[in-house]
Amino acid sequence: MSEIRRSEFVRRISTVGWGARESVQILLGRIVSDIRDGILHKRYDDADLDEVVAFHDATEALWKDSIATNPPLERHQVTIRLKELLEASRTPALGEFERHLERGVRLAESFASD
Repeated sequence: MSEIRRSEFVRRISTVGWGARESVQILLGRIVSDIRDGILHKRYDDADLDEVVAFHDATEALWKDSIATNPPLERHQVTIRLKELLEASRTPALGEFERHLERGVRLAESFASD
């Protein structure tokens, strides 16, 4: 890899909040996985499935968008979307994810302010 190419790559990933962004990505991936597992093992009531699936889809979309590096999802967009997920998690069916998303918001805010 040429030094110019390496430098361009490092600059691109440095602008997206290197460690904090990766932590948010892992957190989101875990939530996606936990929801899939929960649905597979029938941990959610039938009455809650629409809400749970919509939450899964929004979480998965942010997870995928946050992984993209070219172009990277803007820092403030990560924070906004995490806050939306946090609000959505404040229901009985999704409450198990609230604490994780609170941490995700804190991480996102830390790299959004850099």
